[in-house]
Amino acid sequence: MVILYGGKIRDEGTTDSLLTKHSKTTIETDVLDDETIAEIDEVIRRRSGGTKSMLAVTHPRQKLEEKFLEIVQKAKADRVGPPASGEGETASFLASGKTDESSGEELIDKLVWPSPSRCPRPSKTRQQAADAVADAKTEAQRGGRTRRRRRTTNRSANPSRSEVKSVSRTDSSDPPR
Repeated sequence: MVILYGGKIRDEGTTDSLLTKHSKTTIETDVLDDETIAEIDEVIRRRSGGTKSMLAVTHPRQKLEEKFLEIVQKAKADRVGPPASGEGETASFLASGKTDESSGEELIDKLVWPSPSRCPRPSKTRQQAADAVADAKTEAQRGGRTRRRRRTTNRSANPSRSEVKSVSRTDSSDPPR
């Protein structure tokens, strides 16, 4: 691995060698009581002539991915899984308080497969979206100085070219040409 900054190689090596702090040592043990920790600190101070000591005592943290996998394993052991996986039973909070498991399955189906009447309709037609993309490209080519918008005079879903007006303006934040 190579670390570049300002066009120059600043450091290189393996990920492990680059990220290892050679000025500190970590000792990982099983859980220790306060008396044992104090005794270890005393040994470190005595052996280093008082120049070194225990800087921190912490409990290691799990990675979020490890925590998630642990939860999934426990859920699988309890035979609870997402309905789409076909594993386990439907979670009780999805059963809407009813004893019939099929009511929970129906709720999940409604959430996963909404009816067409509840699906949002696109706010722009394909032509309007294509025009917006073309305008953005034109603006980018001109350096972003002139903003172009298209406005329809007729609110029909598919206006003809004659119904579309182009409006140009120069942003007040842009310097005059």
